[in-house]
Amino acid sequence: MSGNGAYGELAKRHARMLATAETSSLASPPEVVARTIVRAVNARRPKTRYATGGGARTILFLRTILPDRMFDRLIWRFTQGIG
Repeated sequence: MSGNGAYGELAKRHARMLATAETSSLASPPEVVARTIVRAVNARRPKTRYATGGGARTILFLRTILPDRMFDRLIWRFTQGIG
């Protein structure tokens, strides 16, 4: 749906990035996500978010310290080499 809007090119790049993530070194096995889900379900006071998988903590950290435009530029540059 987003591929035809104002952010079409970015949406297409992001989709390609997600599609290739499964074969990259950043991809995490399903067991990693499953362990996080179990931890969240069993938590007495569950967190709002759980950073899981390769690069998740880094991305969330960068998201908190970078201004929106700089973060967007970083993601844009990262996705340029994909697909």
